[in-house]
Amino acid sequence: MVALLRVGLETVDEDDYIPQEVLVDILTRLPIKNIVQCVCVCKSWQSLITNPSFVTAHLNRSSSSSSSSSADKNLVLVRTCVKEEGGAKCEEKYSLHYDDDKFGEHSILQFTMPHICMTIIGYFNGLICLSDDYHYGYVEELFLWNPSIRKVLPLHPLRVGFRSHGPFSHSIGFGYDPLTNDYKVVRIVHLQCDEDVPAEVDVYSLNTGKWRNISRHSGLGLQYHVEETGTQAFVNGAVHWAAFQRWSDESPYRSLIVSFHMGDEMFRTLELPSALSNAYLRFQVAVYRESLSLVDNCKVDKYDIWVMEEYGRVDSWTKVITVGVNARFDTIVALRRKGEILMVTNWGNLVSLDPMDNSVKNLGIHTSRDSESRRLLHVDAYIESLVSLGVKCCDDVGCNGVEDHRRKRIAGKKSKKKGNNRVEWKSKARKPGKAGGSENE
Repeated sequence: MVALLRVGLETVDEDDYIPQEVLVDILTRLPIKNIVQCVCVCKSWQSLITNPSFVTAHLNRSSSSSSSSSADKNLVLVRTCVKEEGGAKCEEKYSLHYDDDKFGEHSILQFTMPHICMTIIGYFNGLICLSDDYHYGYVEELFLWNPSIRKVLPLHPLRVGFRSHGPFSHSIGFGYDPLTNDYKVVRIVHLQCDEDVPAEVDVYSLNTGKWRNISRHSGLGLQYHVEETGTQAFVNGAVHWAAFQRWSDESPYRSLIVSFHMGDEMFRTLELPSALSNAYLRFQVAVYRESLSLVDNCKVDKYDIWVMEEYGRVDSWTKVITVGVNARFDTIVALRRKGEILMVTNWGNLVSLDPMDNSVKNLGIHTSRDSESRRLLHVDAYIESLVSLGVKCCDDVGCNGVEDHRRKRIAGKKSKKKGNNRVEWKSKARKPGKAGGSENE
């Protein structure tokens, strides 16, 4: 790392030139922390690393199965909430863990949001979408957060709110459009003043930094109502939610899945398995081994997990797992890559259940025992990325001390013009990017 930085910080001769394709190959192999420090080395490196093509190259390498850093590839984001004994204040903790048998801690993420106990809407390519609606229901703010570069982007203003439109229920989705390389947030608002009023639909684009009202051409219609407190599943370029629709006099409502495609920004519907159709059910959508799945939690003594093996084909729904539930387990938290099921116990412990032999392993993750803290426990797959939020990624991520190197480099250039010898790398110089300007060892 030091040798690589030396080339960037010193005066570069022709013999020191590194072809850009070689530099990209080297930099994309570095840990995120070191890449962020490299942004502050010189303007050419900053331009290279913040270029969308470099960000994509790094992301592709990070997610590739052939990546040399395969341990860092299989990471899991965990959010826990711990309350002080006898108190109401909740302390949120975000951490990354290795998705292996030991489930060891990789790092603790610095969480500096102005709100606590936020709702995690969704995650993709290192970006996390959050809303502050957990306690009060009426969302006032939405955020995009990239923990790897410690950047938060507020998504405001919101067009529909309690003050402007009165009582409402809402659902939010987050996903990615690969054709335009754009991250989008969709917000569906059902006004409660009149059941016959169509839903208000707004879409935020990270590329434009703006919200757009697409209510008229979204295709959602009056007949579908997206569940407010449900989960989302981003599969096949679309966000999916549990929903229900008006049905008949005998069965006023029935459940189904509503999707929103990030490319054409249109809503579509998917029918549930035939065994679950024509009824109103309690279920949640999820992603299981990269396929759309649903968890049927209507039964008292078990959970049924269904997977749509061929996307869009209703007859491809297959029940793959049935999990017996006893007094120890509260709910399913997530589905792991290798097929295990993460559940939270009534004592607030995160456990991994192997459906093959029904063995249960305590993962050493704890949240408070109250029902609210157990609901706030969140687990999702995670990949560190450099995806920018429209701000320089090195503003406050360990760039202290780099200015000293820049001043020395400029001084060296001036002295060289006067006939002095070339500036050499000093062994006691401060490490670029090291907070507090500590010295090299």
